[in-house]
Amino acid sequence: MKKYGPGLVISNYNLGILFMLAVSSLATYGILLAGWAANSKYSFLGSKWPVKDFNLSMQQTISGKFMYNLLGTLKKGIVFTSAFTVPLFRYYGSESKAKQLENKIYPYYVTGLSDVEASFILSIYKKKDSKTGWQVQPVFAIHMHIKDIDLLKSIQSFFGVGVLVSSKTTNSARYSVNSLKDLINIIIPHFDKYPLLTQKRADFFLFKSAVLLIEQKKHLTVGGLHEIVNIRASMNKGLTKVLADNFPYTMPVAKPLVEVSEFIDSYWLLGFMEGESCFFVGVTNNRLTNTKFSVNLLFKLTQHSRDIELLRNIAKFLDCGFIQESTQIVNLLCKKFSDIEEKIIPFFDKYPLLGSKRLDYADFYKVFKLMKNKSHLTLKGLNEIQIIKAGMNRGRDYNGEVDAHSVSYSEPPTLRVSCSLCASKVKTLLNMDNPQVTKAFNYSQVGTSEAIRLLSIDTKLRGRPPVYGGSHHNFKRDEKWNQWLAGLIDGDGYFHLTKKGYASLEITMDLRDEHALQIVKNVYGGSIKLVSGANALRYCLRHKAGFLALVNDVNGLIRSSNRLVQLNKICDKYELDLIYPSKLNYDNGWLAGFFDADGSISINTTNGQLSISIAQKTAEMLYPLVELYGGTIYINKSGLSFKWYITKLEDILNIVEYFKKYPARSAKKNRLHLIPKCYELKDLKAHKALPGTLLNKSWQYFIQKWKKYED
Repeated sequence: MKKYGPGLVISNYNLGILFMLAVSSLATYGILLAGWAANSKYSFLGSKWPVKDFNLSMQQTISGKFMYNLLGTLKKGIVFTSAFTVPLFRYYGSESKAKQLENKIYPYYVTGLSDVEASFILSIYKKKDSKTGWQVQPVFAIHMHIKDIDLLKSIQSFFGVGVLVSSKTTNSARYSVNSLKDLINIIIPHFDKYPLLTQKRADFFLFKSAVLLIEQKKHLTVGGLHEIVNIRASMNKGLTKVLADNFPYTMPVAKPLVEVSEFIDSYWLLGFMEGESCFFVGVTNNRLTNTKFSVNLLFKLTQHSRDIELLRNIAKFLDCGFIQESTQIVNLLCKKFSDIEEKIIPFFDKYPLLGSKRLDYADFYKVFKLMKNKSHLTLKGLNEIQIIKAGMNRGRDYNGEVDAHSVSYSEPPTLRVSCSLCASKVKTLLNMDNPQVTKAFNYSQVGTSEAIRLLSIDTKLRGRPPVYGGSHHNFKRDEKWNQWLAGLIDGDGYFHLTKKGYASLEITMDLRDEHALQIVKNVYGGSIKLVSGANALRYCLRHKAGFLALVNDVNGLIRSSNRLVQLNKICDKYELDLIYPSKLNYDNGWLAGFFDADGSISINTTNGQLSISIAQKTAEMLYPLVELYGGTIYINKSGLSFKWYITKLEDILNIVEYFKKYPARSAKKNRLHLIPKCYELKDLKAHKALPGTLLNKSWQYFIQKWKKYED
C-alpha cells in the first residue's frame, strides 16, 4: 500500500487502474454492455455501425485473452449478481442453426467428417522478401457445399479457431485454420487424441512433421525448406509443376504406413457417413408386380480402393452389406430390406445426422415406412414414392419445397430403364411413353435435370436419326444392337468418371477392327484415334447426349463386375438406376460383342483343327458360355487367365449358326465366314494334299485369306 497524497491511497493496483479506465470510458462500456443485453452479435459496434454482411465473432471485436484477464481482475474486488453475465463463447446469432448443433458435436464426429472432407495442406509459394524466396503456409481445411455451412460453423465453434468463408457463386463453404499457433495447440492435438482411420492419416503425420519444422523456424533456411518440400512431395497429389521445376532434386520422404484399426467409434462413423453416405430409392420396371414396377432401397458408402479394409470393418461393425470393388473405387452396399430395417434405420435413430444429408435420410425413411406398410405395391403408394424420390439428393430444393405433384401412374410406361427424377422443380410430366421428361421428344428443358434433358430415351427414338452427334441416320438401335454393344464394352470398354465429374467411355480394339468402332461412332458420336506405340485404335465418347444415350442402351445388359462398378458411378452422377442383367440365354447378342472384343479363331495348319476361344482374367463370364454353347474352360499355362475353348465340330457349327443371327462386327467376322470353307476343304483332305496339287493350292490360298482376315 502506497500513499500518493493526503487522503489518496492505492491498495490494489489492478483494481485502481480498472477504476480509472472505467470512469474515463463509461460511454464505451455502456455501448458494450447494451450490445450484450440486446443479444446482438455486433455487441462492440452497437448501434454506431449498422452492418448487414459482416459476420463478426466475439474474438474479432474483443480479444478473448483481454476478457479473461478482465474477469480475473474484477473477481478480486467485485461480486457480480446473477443479473450480469459475460458470455465467453463464439456467437453466431440467437436463432443460428449452428448454435443448435454446438452441443451435438462430438470429437470423434469431427474426426470422422475430416476423414472424408478435410485436407491437410502445405502451401509453398514464391515470396521475394523471404530469406529463401519462398513462403510456407500450412493449412487445415474442410470444404463442403454451402448447404452445410451451419455444420461448418459448428465445427468452427467446436475448435474455437479458424475462418469460415462461403461463396454463393460456387455454392461452396470452406472452414480453414492457418495460424501456426492454432495448428500446434488445437488442430494437431485433436487428431493425435482422436485419430483419423482412413489412409488420410498418413498425410496428417507428414503435415504434422512439417508444422513442427516450421515451428523451429527451419523453413527460413535453404536446408529446412528442401526438407519441407520433400515432405510436400509425399503428400496428397505430390508437387505442383512450379515446385517440381524449382526443386528438381526433390527426394520424397517415405509415406508413413497406416495400420487399419478395427476400432470404430459410433460418432466417428456418423461423421464419416455425413460426408460419404448416399441414400437411394430405385424404381425399376417389373412386369411381375401389379404396378409393373418394383421399389428398392439402397444405402451406400464409397471410398478409394486403398481404404477397402476400413469399409470391410464398417460392414462388420454394422453387420450388414457387401463390398463392391473396382480398380480405384470400393463401395459398401446395403440393399436387403431386412438389413435396412434392422441395422441402418436403428443406427441413424440413435445417432442422427446433423448436416443437410439428414433431409435425404428423412425421405429415405419415409419410403421405408411406405414399403413397410406395403404401400409401394399400389399405384397411389408408388406415386407418393416417386414424389419423395423427386425431391431427394440432387432434386432437393434447399430454398423451398419440391413441386412434383404431377407425377402419376395410371399404366406402366414402356421404357426399359428407369431414371431418377432429380430436378428441383418438376412442373409437369409427359404421358406414360416417358414419365420423366416434360415433352421429351420435343427436347423441352423445362424443370428437368441435365441428365434427363439429354436422355431422349422414349421408345419413339428407336430407329430414328440420332440427335446427339451421330451421322449413321439409317441405323436401327434395337435390342440386338444393345446386347452386342454391351458385350463389346464388357470386353474392351471402360467407363470413366474424373474427379471433376466428367464422364466418358473408351473402347480400345485392334487396328483391323476400325469398322466396328466406326459403327459405334456413327451411332453415338465421339472420336477414334491411334494408340501410341501399339497397333490399336481407341474410341472415346465424351459428348453428353451421345454418352447418356449409350448408357441407356446398355444399362441392364452389362455383365462384367468391373464394368458394372464403373457404370454404377455413372448412374450415381446422373441419378439413374443401375439395372443388373438377367441370366444369359442362347438368343442374346451379348456373346457377339464379347467375342469381337476378346475372342479368337485359330486353325492348326498341319491338321486343319479349328478352335474358337475367349480369354479372361477371371472365369465368371465364361461359365455361362459352356452351358449355352458347349466347350470347356482351361487355365492358361501362365496361370494368370482363363480361356473358354471349343473344338468339336457340332459346337463350332452351332456357333456359326448363332453368328448368322447375331453378327460379329470386327474383322473376326471374316474368319467366321471362312469356317464352312475350311470344313469343305478338310473333307477333301486338302490340308494333307501333296505340294503342287490343286487341292494343296486351294488349301494354301485358303490359309492366306485366313491370315489376312479376308472374307
